[in-house]
Amino acid sequence: RSGAEWWTLHMRGRSDDVAWHWDKDYALEGAGVCVHPLLSSVTYLCEGGAPTAVLQHTESVSMGSSVAGQPPRAWLSRPRVGKHIAFDGRFLHAAPAAFTTEASPKRRVTFLVNVWLDHVPVSATPLPEAAAAAMTPAAAADAVVCRLPMPVHTTASPSATAAAAGAG
Repeated sequence: RSGAEWWTLHMRGRSDDVAWHWDKDYALEGAGVCVHPLLSSVTYLCEGGAPTAVLQHTESVSMGSSVAGQPPRAWLSRPRVGKHIAFDGRFLHAAPAAFTTEASPKRRVTFLVNVWLDHVPVSATPLPEAAAAAMTPAAAADAVVCRLPMPVHTTASPSATAAAAGAG
């Protein structure tokens, strides 16, 4: 089974931040196993707040292994309405408040999606059938379309993404 998990994050102040972390199935930590999504993504819904920092630094599949060392690459993505970034789901990332500029607005609103291949996170809750039915093409005829400027920015090279998919 495969799929995607999604959520929104609304941060209201310049001191709010997202700590350094790896996206993974945290329910498996107790078993000593790290399972990461194929891709992680961030879509900015406003201009403000901390930028997203991504390090080409992965953790071992087994818990407790050393993660020391300097990452070979790093990326920084400053929020812009409609901007979308996607990166290898194994990479370490954050939205550190320390990287926020005084000129940037305080509020940061993002839509986040992790794409999972051959795994569904243990604690994932399926979309209710009624909500899924409301998203069908028949229901889409009644939908209101809101268009945002949607430039696409990626932080992972195609080869890194392919390697994450096992096609490397």
